Amino acid sequence: MMPLVTVKYLTVFSNITGKREEKVKLNEGSKLRDLAFQLYKKYGREFEDHAKHALFLVNGRQVDMDEPLGHGDTVAISYPVGGGA
Repeated sequence: MMPLVTVKYLTVFSNITGKREEKVKLNEGSKLRDLAFQLYKKYGREFEDHAKHALFLVNGRQVDMDEPLGHGDTVAISYPVGGGA
C-alpha cells in the first residue's frame, strides 16, 4: 500500500499552492526529503525557494529531512515564527 500523507500549507505556502492542505501519495519507504522534492516539482521554483527556509513538522514535531514518513502522517510546512525581545 502506498502511504498517504496530509500536507498542510501555512503562511506563504498556502498562497503559492492555492490550498490549505492536500493528500499526497508517496512510495513505500519515503522520507520527508522525497515529499519535498515531489512538491518542488509540482509547485515550481517559488515554492522551492521558500521551502529552503521553511519549517517542516511531522505530526507536530520538528524533524530533519531524513525523517521516514508513513501512512496517515501529517506534514505542516510553514515559516518559523520569530518571538519577542
